[in-house]
Formats: sequence, C-alpha cells, structure tokens
Amino acid sequence: KSLMESGDGSGSISRVTMLGFALGRDTTAGDRTVRGRDLSPRGSHPSSSPLGRCQHLLLLLAALKSHTPGRFKAMYRDETFDAQHFAPAELLGPLNDVERKFAPELLYVVGDDQLLTAGRRVSVVGSRAASLDATKRTRKLVKALVSENVTVVSGLAAGIDTVAHSAAIEFGGRTIAVLGTGVDRAYPRSNTGLHREIAKFHAAVSQFPLGSPPLRHHFPHRNKTMALISDATVIVAAGERSGTVHQAWEALRLGRDLLLLESLASRRFTWTEELLRYGAEVLSDENLKTWLDSLRERVIFDEAELVF
Repeated sequence: KSLMESGDGSGSISRVTMLGFALGRDTTAGDRTVRGRDLSPRGSHPSSSPLGRCQHLLLLLAALKSHTPGRFKAMYRDETFDAQHFAPAELLGPLNDVERKFAPELLYVVGDDQLLTAGRRVSVVGSRAASLDATKRTRKLVKALVSENVTVVSGLAAGIDTVAHSAAIEFGGRTIAVLGTGVDRAYPRSNTGLHREIAKFHAAVSQFPLGSPPLRHHFPHRNKTMALISDATVIVAAGERSGTVHQAWEALRLGRDLLLLESLASRRFTWTEELLRYGAEVLSDENLKTWLDSLRERVIFDEAELVF
C-alpha cells in the first residue's frame, strides 16, 4: 500500500520512494549563490545528518503503521481532515532550473489546494515577539493585500505570523500556513484553534511527513519553501538575528520580490542593509499600491497546448 492517497483514492507514492526521502537523498545540491554570495543555510537538507535521517525514518515508519491513507485525525476530536501530497510542480506549475534544484520532493496539503495553483500569493513574516506597532502594521498590510485578492502566506509561528493569518481571515481573505511540523500538528500549541480554522477553510502545507515534530532544523527549510510558493515576501519586523533572514535570501535567490517595511529598513541592521544591496526593496505607504499593481500571478500553462 502507499503511504498516503488523496481522499478520492487517486495519487500515491511508494514506500520505496518515501524511504529514499527519509534516508536523505539530497536533492538540494548545487549552486547556492546570488552574485557570488553563498546563500546556503547550514545543513542542506532536513535529513542531511545521520541523526536527521534516523528521525525521518522513524517518522515514516510510524506513519506507515498508524495512518489511514489519505486521512488523519487532527487534534480536534470530532473532525477528520483529508491530507494529500503533491510534487511541487503539480501545484505551482513547471519549475525553472533554480526552483527545481531546491524544491522539496513533496508537499503535504490539508485544505484548499487550489490556493497553491491560482492567484497571487505574498508571504508576510517577521518576529515572534511582535510589538503593538508591528501588529498594527501587519494588519494594515494584510488588509491591503486582501483588498487586492492576494492570498496571505505565513508560517503559523507566534507573533507576526499569527497576526497575518488572523487578519487575513478577519478581513475576508484567504491564507496559507506553511509549517515546520507535519500538517497534522499545530505549533505553537496556542495556535491550535487557528490551525484548525486554516485547515478547514484555507490551506496548511508542509514538506515534512505527518506526525513530524517541531525540530529546530525544520524551520529554515520551511522558510525556503514559503519563499518558493509565494510570489513575493514582505518582512514586517525582525531583530538583528532573526531566522526570517533564511526566507529573505531564498526569495532573492529564486528571483522573487523581497520587500522590507520602511520602519524595518530604517533600523539599518547589518542583514537589512545587505539585503537591500542585493536587491530587496523598501515598502512604504507611498509605493504599496504601485507595487501591488505590478505584482504578477505565476502563469501555469500546459506545454502540450502551446502553439507556435
């Protein structure tokens, strides 16, 4: 039997394929530079170390033993959600060479997978310790995105991520949570209710197998995946040593728009100054509308239908 199948019984992946992933076949090897700068986070793959491989293998074996294909019991006693898995290109369309090298092998999705196939998507990310001003700025930005029918992407973390998801829902928009755990786990636990709402009415996405815990090395890779599925990344607020930097460099490496709120850029951190030198832009009240008008949706087409 396959590890998982979609709810209608279509689509499966073999144990052999998943074991290969769990044992750490590194598909992320290759050039990791932008203008000569090495953009590789330490540890090129979640399972690049012997310990990581063991952890992924144990998670896979547990999934094979305990999960009903295509469905899992979420942490809500009276509800069951369908889980599906896709190759990234099945959702995002054909990947270019740079995207293909660094994309995860699989994306597990709960909820509306159409949010990953159509429309514009913008990541809104920042500090886990959001100030009142940063919270207000996040809500203002998300309201503007929702008004332009842009799907808000974030990581379900405490702070800016939580504000971004919550504001998108409040303002009647759509949101995608990209997780550093399996899609059947909420982290932090305080976001259990928000995770449930997103899984039911929006979309939760992860590159990690069902049941995966919130291991520290998952989150830089989660941030890279968030950059991949988004058309742009906006950083609202972050400190000098913020993990958000992983996503920022990945967005630039992928050729995505990277924007820093004016209030953040004015703080002149070492990393913000470097990002601006490498192509990030400052987002302000004055240029927000112009930037949104220029933001283009990823075009997905069938090469078989292409006529010369």
